[in-house]
Amino acid sequence: DTADFGLKSEEFKSLSFETDNVKAHIDFDNRAGDFTSNGKGSIVKFPVNQYICYMDNFKWFMDKESIEMNGAKKGNTAKPEDYSDLDLQGP
Repeated sequence: DTADFGLKSEEFKSLSFETDNVKAHIDFDNRAGDFTSNGKGSIVKFPVNQYICYMDNFKWFMDKESIEMNGAKKGNTAKPEDYSDLDLQGP
């Protein structure tokens, strides 16, 4: 019911994603992990990018080597902003 989770980057040989105090369900048959914050939002650290944020839940897709993140609790109808047209560089 309480877990800490981190993913190591092959490129940087260090943790590139880490979080504490989450409820975790890892399904090795489906190669996915579901994580839910045990509070109002768990701090998520991206040490390589020198960035932190707070997330309510996220899903790890092992074979795709990706994480789907969501900061909205169920019942929140706010739509995320689309920033795909911005030219952002750095953290």
